[in-house]
Amino acid sequence: MTTVKIAITAYVDNKAKFVDEANLMTYSGRGLDGRFTFVLYAHPDIVNQLDRHMNVEIIPYSVPDTQFYKDYGFAKSMVFPYDMPEPLLEYDYVCKTDTDVFITPMMNHFTFETNKIYVGLGHYSVTPGSIDALKNVAEPVCVDKKTLDPRTYKFDT
Repeated sequence: MTTVKIAITAYVDNKAKFVDEANLMTYSGRGLDGRFTFVLYAHPDIVNQLDRHMNVEIIPYSVPDTQFYKDYGFAKSMVFPYDMPEPLLEYDYVCKTDTDVFITPMMNHFTFETNKIYVGLGHYSVTPGSIDALKNVAEPVCVDKKTLDPRTYKFDT
């Protein structure tokens, strides 16, 4: 029986906020089963600042030096799989995300089917239910915090 391999991949830019987000994202994924590996394409200047758990692979990557990526920085998070796909080719499925997410053990139950690449919905939700869910996720990380702004992930006392 062949084991399915699943990559969760993101680009980590060379700013402290992206490093912090990536470290929280990979920490949040500690409950994933052995099929999952975080494959982080990281700006060479911050490679050594990323936490290395047993399910994290870090690929040094420099975004192409074109004006488009300077004018629209968020595009950096989309180009890496096309520019350097080789590290992802060994995986049966690829989940493309940004660094500002939490990955919960519920991902272990996601049914991967015919698509090779999966992406999320890409929006922030400020419904009462999502705010409560984010507070529950944030609680172990931010002790004694009372409110959470899900649009900016700032924890207010």
